[in-house]
Amino acid sequence: MLLTACVIVQDRVDYIARTINSVKGLADEILVLDIDSYDRSAAVAADCGVRVYSCNDSSFAETRNYILKRAEGDWVLFLHGGEELARDYNQLRLLLKQSDNFGFYLPIISLSLPGRSPENLDLEMPCLVFRLLRNKQGMCFKGEDYGSIIKSICRNTKKMSIKTLQLPIITNCYQYPKFYTSQGLTAVFPYSREISGENFLKKVENREDIVGGIIQEAYKEAAEENNCHLLDKAIYILLNQGKFLRAERVIKQAEEFFPGEFTFALWEGYLRFVLKDYQQAITCLQKLLNKEKDKNINFKLYFLLGLAYKGIRHFKKANYFFGRAHRLDRCNKAVISNLIDLEKKGINKLEGYSYLRERLVSPQGKLLLADIYYHCGDYYTALDILKEALEFKEIKDSYYYWKARILLKTKDYRLALKLLRSISPAFNHFKDTLKHCWILNILLPVDKEFKSIVNQIKLLGDSDWELLKLYNTIYFKGKDFSFHFNNILSKYKFYEKAVAYLSLLIEYCDDRAVEIMLDIIKKLKIRESDRYIGKLFFRYAKWDKAYYYLKKDLSNGFALPELSCFIESCRQLDRSCEEKKCLQILKKMGNYQLIVNKN
Repeated sequence: MLLTACVIVQDRVDYIARTINSVKGLADEILVLDIDSYDRSAAVAADCGVRVYSCNDSSFAETRNYILKRAEGDWVLFLHGGEELARDYNQLRLLLKQSDNFGFYLPIISLSLPGRSPENLDLEMPCLVFRLLRNKQGMCFKGEDYGSIIKSICRNTKKMSIKTLQLPIITNCYQYPKFYTSQGLTAVFPYSREISGENFLKKVENREDIVGGIIQEAYKEAAEENNCHLLDKAIYILLNQGKFLRAERVIKQAEEFFPGEFTFALWEGYLRFVLKDYQQAITCLQKLLNKEKDKNINFKLYFLLGLAYKGIRHFKKANYFFGRAHRLDRCNKAVISNLIDLEKKGINKLEGYSYLRERLVSPQGKLLLADIYYHCGDYYTALDILKEALEFKEIKDSYYYWKARILLKTKDYRLALKLLRSISPAFNHFKDTLKHCWILNILLPVDKEFKSIVNQIKLLGDSDWELLKLYNTIYFKGKDFSFHFNNILSKYKFYEKAVAYLSLLIEYCDDRAVEIMLDIIKKLKIRESDRYIGKLFFRYAKWDKAYYYLKKDLSNGFALPELSCFIESCRQLDRSCEEKKCLQILKKMGNYQLIVNKN
């Protein structure tokens, strides 16, 4: 037997099937070690037809040694639940048969979320981890990382050769719909403060597969420092990873450990909200209303209560609590967005349009309000607010930028381009300005490249320039294309940029313009591309395309966020049979009754 794939999983029912399927065509044997999962990770793995072992939370070395002893292959590959092996492994088996090496470092790459603006993309250097090794008797892990096995390799052999292999492992962040991320966790619990216990936090963030196993360490350090912020941060990370059942248990234990601490009661209310138990969320949060708290806690409390009441469609009470949250933080975008949304439902206009315009009188306030109305699709109201902001000379570039984006939406392309070209290179969003100029070059009915725009695109940097130069060659000249990358990181950087520009094309352009970027992405042959493309079409309510790409993606194995989006796409297209089948799968995965909204 040549290769055994060992998958270490804890609370990753969302992606475990995808992880297993990524190595099914490569490994002779797949073993899954479930580390005390609270969800159905082990059951879903067993349904994939692999051997599943279970163990209690133990040290890093103990869990790896446990599964290593049961591996029968000559080589062993370690993966975590939520990771996938990239498709670039066609020659791997031949390489392993002929190799004299004792192991390989593999790059671990984390891709960004779909729909992120291209100027915010910055693919980090991949982390090299010793994950592929020869299976020799007497080898064992003795430390807190995969490199700790190298000492035992040295003891068992006189000559040792370890190299780096350009075969990436792709990590999957937990990606839930809009309400979970932007209206909930990051909006209510941003972590900008200093938190002690850095060693613990580093362990939690870098070792998500055994995060539950070091919660007791958090208790210990928190007790020694009399600092509940450690547990606060640990709960934040668990929720951010979608480990709701484990987070629920930690919250209860934290409330016992720190009685009277408001933060954990807030977390309990937030968790109830995420699980769609809105009435229970309200019950948890209302207990805090009459207690003396600081301004920061009060803001979180009012905002969460607003979200929970909005969830049960009690809009007047939701409006009341959003209004109280707004008085504590006048420029919080999530709060203002909810107030405007409620105003559109005809609820209590006191906190609505007129009220907000009167109080957001600073130039930044006006721009914030215009931004929100723009993203709500109310372009003419956004234009009215921008006219008020024009009296402030210091925001002239911002005025031109936002007005041009609105004109793009209303299809006044020539005036939009004129405004964008008036923006100074010193403007904070100048790179984004250039990208919109490029989009306008495609939208304007001249069917030729604007050399001035092409020359300016060079200011975006090499990766953007190479991609857009290739795209323009195809779009305007109809030429064929091919790729050559010096290394795997260059390929994935190119891919991330292509997905981000695809988002702009879907938002503004016709099918032909979109299809060209899709062809570029497809030729890269990256396993995860169908997932991100499908979710982008889902985001812009292009239901046919979203259905097509998400269905292709789910053939690689079921993943909870993509499955939820696919179910909603089926619902929109009236494909009831497929919707019912997927709902059954969702139940087997132990779904958390998440609402899927288009972003």
